[in-house]
Amino acid sequence: MTIFLDRHPIKKVHSQKRRGFIRPRTLFLSFLLAMLIFISLFLVLSNNQLSFILGGKQIFITLAGTHPASCLPVATKYLFGTLETDPARASQECAAGVRVATQTVGWANYELSDGVFNEAYMDDVKNRIKTDLAAGMKIVISPAIHYPPRWVMNLQGARYINQYGVPAPVSAIDGFEEPNFIFSQTVRDRVARFETRVMQKLAADPDIGLNNIWAVRYVNGPEGETLYPSANDRQGHTNSYWAYDLNAQGQASNRPASIPASPFPGWKPGEKTYAGKPFSPTQVQQWYHWYLSAHTDFVNWHTQLYRDPHEINYQGYLQLLTPGFGTRAFEYTGSLANHLDGSRDPNATMARAAVWYKLFPALKNRTKIVAYVSSMADGSGSPANNGCRGGEYRVDYTADPQVNNWSAVRYISGLADKYGMPKNGENPGSKDLHTRGSQNQGLEVMQASAAQMQSCHFQGMFWAHDENLYDGTIGVTLRDYAKIITQYNIAPAHFM
Repeated sequence: MTIFLDRHPIKKVHSQKRRGFIRPRTLFLSFLLAMLIFISLFLVLSNNQLSFILGGKQIFITLAGTHPASCLPVATKYLFGTLETDPARASQECAAGVRVATQTVGWANYELSDGVFNEAYMDDVKNRIKTDLAAGMKIVISPAIHYPPRWVMNLQGARYINQYGVPAPVSAIDGFEEPNFIFSQTVRDRVARFETRVMQKLAADPDIGLNNIWAVRYVNGPEGETLYPSANDRQGHTNSYWAYDLNAQGQASNRPASIPASPFPGWKPGEKTYAGKPFSPTQVQQWYHWYLSAHTDFVNWHTQLYRDPHEINYQGYLQLLTPGFGTRAFEYTGSLANHLDGSRDPNATMARAAVWYKLFPALKNRTKIVAYVSSMADGSGSPANNGCRGGEYRVDYTADPQVNNWSAVRYISGLADKYGMPKNGENPGSKDLHTRGSQNQGLEVMQASAAQMQSCHFQGMFWAHDENLYDGTIGVTLRDYAKIITQYNIAPAHFM
């Protein structure tokens, strides 16, 4: 063991011995050295270096010839994780209190052409997972169907089309096109093949297995979230509804059997007549119910793909990503009354089917489906980022105006409690944080996210993204995260 003070070796001090007398300074140093040795031996199981401040100076203890070992399995009240976890830092992060790692399987990386898979890439993914497991982490896997190969977009009905005849634009976040998961059975078939193969590969590996996959971040729309594409088609239209491809309009035969064709083919949001006759708000509601239900159909189909014993047969947590509070009841009724012209949809959430208070009760299987708020501490609500106070599940979301002042976390948490779903979430990504003015924006968001997590009784939270704890882009570090983890995990666990 080598002891460093301010990163310089401690120099031996030679002094004259005096019989029967031990200098106070010598006694103090001997006591200090004994304590350092004891502490370092105690911590050898979790890390190979200890640092702390003593007398205004930083002391480092390094155990020569050792390597970071896996964290001991310690029960914690909340599970803190990161997105896109770097396996090389897994031991360091586990020692800091991070307990969940997320690994992504990019569809474009794995299935290079239709039915042709890059197993070398999958081996790399498995090695990353094994490194995380060896460090003591729980694993979340994300089969990223929102990162599609280019060949997918050439499949029948693969592109969403809006009422203006414009295809859905590439994602503003990740630069990928949006496959039509909703109205193309061919696209769904390819999704099923990809995800089934990914999960089977993990299940077949004796060092992984499905029991070691704590959760699956299953994708139900753009950027992984449960949405239609953006309402802004980047061609001058900001109220895009994505139900005008041939399958959706009943002019082709590749639509999933569980979804009927448009009840009013050719009708477009904002139009007050249809086939030469007035188009009533009741008919608008009928059309929108079809549009919303089509998206919900994909979520239910996707859930069944994972749960079916004859398909993937994964029975762990499935994280359902829901950003923001979505469309609230007054916006829903106002939009219908105005024929979906966009005037009562200021956040463009109706067009994207982000009507959470209607989605949650329409889920056919909610067992271990995690209501995952992908926008914790996003500044929503009044006051901003307000947390839960208890009893939110008793509130009538269709009529009680108090929900209009709730943050996204509180709004979705109440719905999750109403329908018996576990809860988790993440902060907005670095691109969103860069739009804010505070120099301490990252730390403020981290603190606010943790406070919301606690007040709403989440399983834990994820920091988006792992690399931002090291690159200095948003002003937070792993040490900041470790302090918050310690603060909220003082009490022992009672779940998970």
